[in-house]
Amino acid sequence: MQRITPNLWFEDQAEEAAKFYTAVFKNSKINTIAHYGSAGPLPAGTVMMVDFELDGQQVTALNGGPADFKFNESPVADRQLRVAGRGGLLLAKAERRR
Repeated sequence: MQRITPNLWFEDQAEEAAKFYTAVFKNSKINTIAHYGSAGPLPAGTVMMVDFELDGQQVTALNGGPADFKFNESPVADRQLRVAGRGGLLLAKAERRR
């Protein structure tokens, strides 16, 4: 049973990324593609979300437009990132867009 579904944020390349990933990983497929309506932050008809599977692992890709945020620099968050990084996972801090 899958307990966590990774969510990937894109400005506007979610569908292209899902197609790429499903071509690379065996037993993979795109399940659903949802589009923005007139109230979305991107133009109506633009892909909003793509739900897909990578060898059985559920993944969601979201076209949310440009992200303008900064990671919390708290000691707790720093410790969690260091612990998560012990397995060889490359971690990077986000920088605010200007």
